[in-house]
Amino acid sequence: MQALGRFWLVVLLLSPVVALVALPPFGQRMVTLIGIYALMGLGYQLVFGQLGALNLAQGALFGIGAYAAALAGLPVAPLAAAIPAALAAALTLRLQSHYFALATLALASLVNLVALHAESLTGGANGLAGFAAGMSRGPSLLVVVWAILIAGVVLYARLFAGTLGERARLLREAPLVAATLGIDAGRWRLVLFVLGGALAGLAGAFSAALSGVRRSIQASRCWRCRSVGMNMAPTPPGQSVALPGGGGAECPGATNSRSYPLTCPLSAQSGSTSGRYSTDARR
Repeated sequence: MQALGRFWLVVLLLSPVVALVALPPFGQRMVTLIGIYALMGLGYQLVFGQLGALNLAQGALFGIGAYAAALAGLPVAPLAAAIPAALAAALTLRLQSHYFALATLALASLVNLVALHAESLTGGANGLAGFAAGMSRGPSLLVVVWAILIAGVVLYARLFAGTLGERARLLREAPLVAATLGIDAGRWRLVLFVLGGALAGLAGAFSAALSGVRRSIQASRCWRCRSVGMNMAPTPPGQSVALPGGGGAECPGATNSRSYPLTCPLSAQSGSTSGRYSTDARR
């Protein structure tokens, strides 16, 4: 594998700089999202690109990182994703080709089942809300994501440009030759799968910080408001709540035509009252 060329290094360095200087907040958000998915792709490249092993659990490890960041904080996310990756890799060391791919698919399916049915922990199909208040967003998140991405890409290119790259190529293209030379394919797969899972978990944590919902106290008490997932300010009973974009049967999204009542329990200092919220929706 060749070292990272100057052209691509300049592209990596200029992308966040141009975004910070010339792009509006929405454009900066998109550049941050690009960096997040590139970071997850870098982790995938460790396993598939270097060893030729098809890893179908990368998205699941990404999700584990997002849940870990929401429940325990962003620094925990890489470790939370690396642990199941290590367990899965240890159990599948001797599997080759599509057998390894099916084993990683089983891991992805297991993570999906847990995320959907452990509602007290994950929120089920509705997910989690209200965890992003302490997480950085905007330009600061963009800088952090791209700084880690650039450092990871440069380190990856330098490591695999020499002897490590040649050994990985042998494992990928001539596993029998690699075995005769004493290269331990199982150890390589374990280490790279864990590192790739940690990068996926870190990317998932950044995605949670970017997309996490910050809900108000009153809006959080209405399950329909939670299902919409909007950042709603407290609104007194009887006034309308604007839900831009809308979504679902209760809030189809729109202006001028209809009003959909929502009954939300409100907690006041003197006791519990009930108010009605109406949402203006447009088709």
